[in-house]
Formats: sequence, C-alpha cells, structure tokens
Amino acid sequence: MRKSTLVLISLIFFLLIGFGLTTPEELRASPGKQVALTSQQKKIPKFSLAFNYGAGLSEATSLLSWTQEIYYESALYDIDYATKKGNYFAIGVGYQFSSHVGVEIGGIFGSRNIEASYTASLPHPLLFNSPREADAQERFKVNENAVFFNVVIFVPMKRLSLNFFGGPAYFSASANLIKEIKTAETYPYESISLSSQKEKITQNVFGGNAGVGLDFLLSTNLALFLKGHYFFGKANFDPAGEIPTLSLSLIGGQIGGGIKLRF
Repeated sequence: MRKSTLVLISLIFFLLIGFGLTTPEELRASPGKQVALTSQQKKIPKFSLAFNYGAGLSEATSLLSWTQEIYYESALYDIDYATKKGNYFAIGVGYQFSSHVGVEIGGIFGSRNIEASYTASLPHPLLFNSPREADAQERFKVNENAVFFNVVIFVPMKRLSLNFFGGPAYFSASANLIKEIKTAETYPYESISLSSQKEKITQNVFGGNAGVGLDFLLSTNLALFLKGHYFFGKANFDPAGEIPTLSLSLIGGQIGGGIKLRF
C-alpha cells in the first residue's frame, strides 16, 4: 500500500513538471517565499517617463562667398558663420516589452548661438582697381527641436541597466539669418560701411538618432541616468537673394543626465 502511494505521488509530481505548473525550485521554496516571488514579478515596471538635460558637443563653421558686378567691376562678399555648442532639454516615454527590449518616443528642445562675421570688398565708383573693404559682426540664434522614436536594448545588472537605442527623428529648426549685405558710402568714397537685412527661415527635415545610456536604479520606480546621444539631420537654410545656402547639421552630439520614473 505504501509503495503504491509513493508511486502515485511520484507520477503526479512528474506530470506537474511536464505541464509547467510547478518546478522543483518552487516546491523546495517555502509558501512565504513563493508569494514574495510572485509579488515581485508583478511589480516589474513596464512604463517609464524620463526628463534630462544634455550639453551640446557639436560646433561648426561655414564660409559663404559670392560676387556681384558694381561699377563695371566685381564686388566680393563673404559671410563666416560659426555655430556654437547648445543646451538641450528632453522628455521621453518608454515601454519595456521584456527585460531586454523596449521602445521610447520623445522630444528634444534647445538652441545654439551663431556668430556671423561678414566682409565686403567694393569697387571704387571713380577709380579702377581701388577696392574699399569693410567688415561687421552680428549674433544670431538657431532653435532646434526634434521628435524621435527609438528601439531600446537593455542589459540589466544588479542595480544598473545599460541600454543602447536608436531610430528615426523628425527635426524642426528656425533661425534669423542674413538676407542681404547693405553698403553705404559718401564722397570722396574712400571707405564704406556695412549693415545687414535679416530673414527668418524655418526648415523641417527627417533624420535619425542613436546613443547609449546607463541607469542607476535607486528603487523599483526611480532611477537616475547618464546618456550620450547623437542626432543626425541636416537643414539647408536658403535666404532670398544672392546669398548662398547655409547647410547646418542639427543638434549633433550631446552628453547629459536626468531622472526616470518607472511604473
């Protein structure tokens, strides 16, 4: 009788394992530990809301040159644009399908200063081969915004999570740039002075983004993170008139950090 009972219990045990209803580890665990394990699995956050600041790393210079015929000679014009590093703020909403794969949609907003140095070499109205030169400087600002959708790969660790991400981005950028260089001269025409007329130009373009981040898990629902992020998209600002097009890479690289809420 005892032998039959033992055989029956053994058969039930192996059937449960075969159907995936229990495991030897779960049977060895106490009921209290099993309840705690189930509760912990249910509390794994799927959604996240992240806020971060990024310090821009990208700078660029662009030299635009053109000529114009004045007084039967060629007048020469140059604009040297120097785009400085920017400051950016971003927000993102994420969803984690598993411990290793997720998605994120977000937006980034910021601006950069553009310093413009422009020069003109103007022929003399009375004398041939006697150009007059002048230069001037102005400062502008380019506003850069983008929305992005990324696939995120997570490498979870005990209190850390390393993540790699990338995907498409849509940029919107606007800037007040030089539309025309104006010259002024008075008799005896030995010198000239310069001023500029501005034009606001807005460009919308598609591009992409990629980066890497490191989350420091303070609790199940709160984390601090560091992130390196690179955006690649190029806008062509084409002012009216004879001034050539300014091609500008938008946002570029940045490093920063922030806070992430997980729920």
